Amino acid sequence: MTLDLSKSFNRKPGIITEKWWERTVKEAFKNDPIRIIIELIKNSADSYTQLEKKENIKPPFKILVEFSCWPRKAPFIKVKDFAQGMDSEKLEKALAYGAETSLEDKEGVTSAEKGIGLKDAMMAMEENRLVTIKEDKLNERTKYSNFDTGEGHINYIIKKEDRIKIGIPENGTIVQGRLPEYFPDKKFNTICKHLANHYMMYKLVQIDNFDIVCVDTSTKEELTLSKLYDHPKIDKKFEVIKKDIVLPYQNRDYHFLIEIKKSNKPLEFGKPYGKAGLYFYYGNYTVLDFSFGNSRYPEMRSFFGEIRMVIEPLVRKGELFVDEKRKGLSDHSLNEELLKEIDKIVAKIADEQREVTSYVFKKESWMQEEMQKIYQDIIGKGKKSFQLPIKPKKFEFATPHTDVMEFEPKNIFLIINCSIISSGIEISLLTKNQNLDIISPSNKKIIIKEGETDESAIEKDGEKFIVRIIKVYSEKKDSEDEIIARLDGYHSSKIGISLISNPIFNPREGFEFAPKENGEVTINEGATKKIDLVISQSLYDEKDRKIRVDNSHEGIKCAGNFEIPTTRNLEIYKLKNVIRYPFEILSKPGETEERSGKIKAFYKNKETELKINVISPGGINFKGVKFVKSEGTQEISDYKDDGYVYIYQNHPLVKKYKKGDWQNKNDCLTFLADIISREFIEKTIRESIKSGRSKFQIINQDNPELEIRQHFVKEYYEKSERIHGIQITYLKTAELR
Repeated sequence: MTLDLSKSFNRKPGIITEKWWERTVKEAFKNDPIRIIIELIKNSADSYTQLEKKENIKPPFKILVEFSCWPRKAPFIKVKDFAQGMDSEKLEKALAYGAETSLEDKEGVTSAEKGIGLKDAMMAMEENRLVTIKEDKLNERTKYSNFDTGEGHINYIIKKEDRIKIGIPENGTIVQGRLPEYFPDKKFNTICKHLANHYMMYKLVQIDNFDIVCVDTSTKEELTLSKLYDHPKIDKKFEVIKKDIVLPYQNRDYHFLIEIKKSNKPLEFGKPYGKAGLYFYYGNYTVLDFSFGNSRYPEMRSFFGEIRMVIEPLVRKGELFVDEKRKGLSDHSLNEELLKEIDKIVAKIADEQREVTSYVFKKESWMQEEMQKIYQDIIGKGKKSFQLPIKPKKFEFATPHTDVMEFEPKNIFLIINCSIISSGIEISLLTKNQNLDIISPSNKKIIIKEGETDESAIEKDGEKFIVRIIKVYSEKKDSEDEIIARLDGYHSSKIGISLISNPIFNPREGFEFAPKENGEVTINEGATKKIDLVISQSLYDEKDRKIRVDNSHEGIKCAGNFEIPTTRNLEIYKLKNVIRYPFEILSKPGETEERSGKIKAFYKNKETELKINVISPGGINFKGVKFVKSEGTQEISDYKDDGYVYIYQNHPLVKKYKKGDWQNKNDCLTFLADIISREFIEKTIRESIKSGRSKFQIINQDNPELEIRQHFVKEYYEKSERIHGIQITYLKTAELR
């Protein structure tokens, strides 16, 4: 008998192991586990929003969050609301994988369909249970780590005495469970403060619609989250900016209402508790932030605000405008236009702030001192210039394998043979296991345009090559990954990555200077060096914050006795299990012949020691500025070997000041200060390359001008406040002669 292959198959559900689900849920919350509680609060708020629309009830709406806390294990929580509750049918849909928790309210940010929501929050908790009452019917469910749903009572007709026992007099829902072991906070007050100031609670704690009350079950202490929110203090001199950004999409205009305010002092930045930045929201919930503090606009660190996204029609259509899992904007085309408009507004504010920034200087020679510091910063200890280790036929990574230390960025080199480039190429960068991030290029693509090879190519043995730097970063250790560079349909190359532990997270006896080599650091005479004083979080005590510093080195100036900030202001310095507190040392130029010495720091009963070696830098000595006449020069200025920057007064841009075309004298002087600092820095970089002591990696030694310009702009004019200080100093001292 001849075998006939089957034309149809009996379909059975796929098997997913319990460990896979446990790992998936843990990955969702482990970097920010307080989101478990936030998801439950958001679920209750959604329920109230729906009820308000249906029955026209009036706020405030009460949400109770009960905590049972213990010193050495994670808290047990119970989130209770008195909204509409759920019947069995709706509850079944709400707990089904891929369904939205809020089935009717599209204004509320419900994350379940996009990766994070009520189901995931329940699965993350041990002993979890959901109890809900709607129209005298009680339903009870639990979620297991493999996503199975456990059913308790189904449409049970509840009696009055049972309602009193449960604590829900009419309709409502209770979700309870023990938070996972990786939940960091154990104290009731700490949890409440973090909860109130988390960026995802930004709107909920500021509007009057919701009364969110936390209760300590052991002490009966009650804390209202809206009162714990640390609202930035407003700078009343700054006029609040309000703007309606209107963007067209699919024959319809969408509105983005932006409001920016200024605080009277710099704000912390970064998720989850930073206040500097813009918070995007729709409905009542913050969905992501646009940070100012770590952007290319350092002047914006005192600014904060919000953007209301009026995009409900898009949400109802199911368009993915917000990537809930990573808490950021998706790749939606409308987002690209929105970010461009925001950047224009932010850039304008930053420019205005830069003009009014004021600096206080100790003496008139401050500008010369700062120039010398920049010189020391550029030459550093000196690094060898990049040499081509291979000559690939197409493109390959410079090495087949490298190590990346956790929480420390690293540069990786891709070498490309120019013979494969004609009208330009686009190489995609991918990570295999997603254990590390590609920081630069930000779009994870290496794009080489037509003609670009002429300026940046390196010639070796008759062939030309382009080298591109890929900056990577990871917060993981003891694991492996790969970066794959791929030119679709043509060629690919990969580099193995070992993610290794960072010794900074294991300070000796919990208190140590870092970084250092063999217990010592080297500093150039007249230079400033920043290091870290690392304190284990388990050692830190808010009641004892004093650190004593003994300095036995006559040629070194550093902080004396000081106090670590309070817990409230310490978040910016926390990294993993340690507090990484900045510590600056300054070498006094020419004041002593002493070349080595020690500083010691003491905290509680702990002591750490740092040996400091001072070396003579040599190099450039900036003396000042001279204004001279020149015939037919195309240059605005030049830096001579005698230490002066020469400004050519006959240049048209300089002559504009004399004709009165400048709005005021400060405009001209700021422009000239720009020239001075640019000339000095470029000259310094060139000198450091010649001496082989450059801190920058210069790839093309024969034609370094393009790379010098790139390093100079990126390192000093995009992120250095020191340059602006030089400009302001010059405004106070310079005069045209």
